[in-house]
Amino acid sequence: MASVPTVDIEAVLKPISGDKPCGVDPRDGTSFELLKEARREEDVVSQGEWQREVKVADWPKAIQIATKILSTEGKELQVAAWLAEGLVKKHGAAGLRDGFKILRGLHEQYWDSFFPVIEDGDVEYRSGRLEALNKVLPIAIFNMPLIHPPGGPAYSYWQYKESQEVENLRRGSAADAERKRQLAEALEEGKLEGETFEKAVAMTPLSHCSTILENLNQCWEEFEQFERILDEQYRPEAPSLRLIKEAMSECRSLMNAIVRKKGGAGTPTVGQPGTAPREADMAP
Repeated sequence: MASVPTVDIEAVLKPISGDKPCGVDPRDGTSFELLKEARREEDVVSQGEWQREVKVADWPKAIQIATKILSTEGKELQVAAWLAEGLVKKHGAAGLRDGFKILRGLHEQYWDSFFPVIEDGDVEYRSGRLEALNKVLPIAIFNMPLIHPPGGPAYSYWQYKESQEVENLRRGSAADAERKRQLAEALEEGKLEGETFEKAVAMTPLSHCSTILENLNQCWEEFEQFERILDEQYRPEAPSLRLIKEAMSECRSLMNAIVRKKGGAGTPTVGQPGTAPREADMAP
């Protein structure tokens, strides 16, 4: 059984008023600036010698502000994209599903009037927001919790890949001094070992894994519907969401393999985990 909705989608997609269903452009308002600040976070590496408290994103606050803007102020694509990002950060796969529902609903219901408005048939501003999301959202997808043993930490797809890389180094370290050095370095950095991940998988209930897989299956269905709408509305050249699709596919394939390994039904049409998109292709 999939997870319950993580946000009031009906309220977000409800017309703001009878004469202005999309309200006014919120980008010049106070709420939009508060939203930008709530999701802003700093890289520790960028501080150099001047160490100070690092600004981290307040995703619950970002979700609250974005929901308020879309429900009561203005239907704006950047706000919807940031809401989708926040939902993934806070709620994982269930949030991703609901983020796609909101993005799809915005395009289905308000294509002619949501912000930024289309001028002289030019959809470039809208395309740009979706292309930016295609660089940011995969990072959140790869970091969302998938495996969670009772009483232990949750693990993401990227931690699974990290554990695989460590074990690959271990397999060649006995006869290769360089690989032995790399393995020691990886372990010193605290990278996850394959045995640790496998133990976490074994201790995570099948019911949890099945719920995550069902959430990811619903994400896939929502994404495919959204992608079809983009192909129709942004023709002749729809914005590419390839990195998002590949990230979802990798997480879905991993969870499908785990569910089937645990004796669950799984999803027959889903393949094995493959090669994830390069981190260099995505936003830092």
